[in-house]
Amino acid sequence: MPVLNLHIRILTEPDIPVLDMINAMNQIYEAANIHVYVLSYEQVLLNEDEYESLNDLDTESCMMGYPSTEQIQLAGIEVTELGSKDIKVFFCRTVSSFSLHDRIVGSVNGCASHPPNNPAVYISSISSKYTLAHEIGHVLGLQHTLTRGDYSFLMTGEGTANISRHPPLLTEDEITTILGSNYFNEAN
Repeated sequence: MPVLNLHIRILTEPDIPVLDMINAMNQIYEAANIHVYVLSYEQVLLNEDEYESLNDLDTESCMMGYPSTEQIQLAGIEVTELGSKDIKVFFCRTVSSFSLHDRIVGSVNGCASHPPNNPAVYISSISSKYTLAHEIGHVLGLQHTLTRGDYSFLMTGEGTANISRHPPLLTEDEITTILGSNYFNEAN
């Protein structure tokens, strides 16, 4: 069984408990026979200036392959037990973007753009229960679905707060893409 290892890093505790997000993520990824593990859960310790800057994270365009300076700075925080296939998850007070491509300017639920060879997602404290699974989906190679107004799928491009099916669906093509990702470990 493929295993996805996460390292949770908290700047601001999210409104929805992280355990609820992990449980929801396991329900969704169960369709691909994937299990999600949290290997570490830590409060990020920063000086006051860094905390104020990085807790309201500016992702600039939030385009894959083009992380902002602040995303690079957060992703560079040492996690001693991090494996090469593990993914960092940062919970911040706010996450913002000015993506003209997606017509988004301002606050977003999350962003999956990260530095090369340093996979990370950045989640807003006000995100929905499915934002973590959605952003991890991007790290695993998924794009937004193109079906406007159908909120049954995890990878909706219209905001995870609009998801109406619980748990949301992954398509067969999305499952194939996910299983082709390099971020999995095998369960013992």
